[in-house]
Amino acid sequence: MLLAIPGLTDAARSRVEHAVGTLLDGPQLSMNVELHEDESLEDSLHTLLQGTLWAILMQAGADPDLERHIGGHGEVDSSISGARFLWFMCKKFFFTHNVAEKDGITIAHHMRHEYRIYDGHLFHGRENKIYLIQFSRARIPRVIRVVMDQTESYQIVGVTPHGLYGWGFNDYCQLGFKSTGYSAVPRRLTFEGCSEVQQYEQQLPPWNKDRLVIQISMTAVRTFILTPVGFVATGVGLQQFLPDNRITYKAFNPVHLPNHFIPSRVMDFRYVTIIPSGQGQMITGENTLGQLGLGHTRSVTGFQSSPHRFDEVLQCTPFYNIFLQGAAVLFAGKVCNIMVNSGLLPGGVSDQDIVSDPLRLIMPAGLSRFLFHFDPKVQLIHALAYGGETHVHWWRGWHAKQATAPFEASAVIFPHLKPGELRLYLRDGDGSWRKLNLMKPGKCAQCDGVIHRMKSFKVHELHDMPPPGEGRG
Repeated sequence: MLLAIPGLTDAARSRVEHAVGTLLDGPQLSMNVELHEDESLEDSLHTLLQGTLWAILMQAGADPDLERHIGGHGEVDSSISGARFLWFMCKKFFFTHNVAEKDGITIAHHMRHEYRIYDGHLFHGRENKIYLIQFSRARIPRVIRVVMDQTESYQIVGVTPHGLYGWGFNDYCQLGFKSTGYSAVPRRLTFEGCSEVQQYEQQLPPWNKDRLVIQISMTAVRTFILTPVGFVATGVGLQQFLPDNRITYKAFNPVHLPNHFIPSRVMDFRYVTIIPSGQGQMITGENTLGQLGLGHTRSVTGFQSSPHRFDEVLQCTPFYNIFLQGAAVLFAGKVCNIMVNSGLLPGGVSDQDIVSDPLRLIMPAGLSRFLFHFDPKVQLIHALAYGGETHVHWWRGWHAKQATAPFEASAVIFPHLKPGELRLYLRDGDGSWRKLNLMKPGKCAQCDGVIHRMKSFKVHELHDMPPPGEGRG
């Protein structure tokens, strides 16, 4: 009957025939297609491998975050909706999105950068002024993993089967490039000044250059790479690890360690660097206030054997360090006002005292989680969760404030702050975010909508209190 409609143009008849075919035989399936013997899938976009299909849709502008929105009332911008509709064009596209969300990797950086990785394809997104993430593919071979500096700076190293690629800020030569400044285009990391590492990389098969890396540790000013044949570093503070006459600036340098000492990992912070091993632990950094816990306040050059075995550095500041050793939280350095007010110090310790032998802090009974945080903008924060509450101590500039949230927080976000502002966001047990204003500590209002617009800010997870006797080397 439909085909017998008189007066149809050729284009209209073609559409009618397509509609009739769909009604009689069913729509064309994008997945779960039954094939007969000797029959193969047609060459089409939806029959590509899932990783390839995901990369094509991402390059076409699809936003993988289906919950992203803007505005204080949750309204959805049309440009953001348009960036999502590609995932719903057919069942295969939506299935690909779900698998990529489950098996892929998302790395958010609080400078409004976001990375998505699936099946080795790396896409970089950056928020614009209306919080819309626009993605583009990183022009490097398929990545195995990505290492990103998590401070206010921004630099990336991608580990691929064809070698290491770096991009971002290189102001301090922390990527080992001879030219300083920002590098928008990924470039290969090279090791001309590290003969053993360079030779080892050259001997690796063309598709296995990633075997060069055991661990990469990055800060805003320095990069360490631990390899099977050596330990290399570039950036600021190399004089801590090498004599000045042996430093090649604007390049990776080998870090010499005792022959018997084989590092298992690297813990590098602005003012302290620790490398543990099965044979013990070595440490270096600022020590004029006894911050390294070596029992003295002399300056340190090169790695020194540590009498202690620290599992983590919980807080690193220019004045003191807080370490985790098993279930013990240890303090070393100069005592400041926030430590005195926190009530964590044992009796007999006063403001401005120098503690060069690590001192065990007195943690509250029933403590479930804790966070000790420092950075130049936020400055000093202590958050202790116990007894159904979270107690926050904050020192910023000349302000020293305390406040209590009526729940045990699991994470905290520090927003961009104006001078004199003291506010943060705490995640409660239900996963909701609440604003805590230390200048007006009487309220702790729920603010999930605000956090949706702050996805690029780093989430600082509170540490779970380890059980007694637990520790790692």
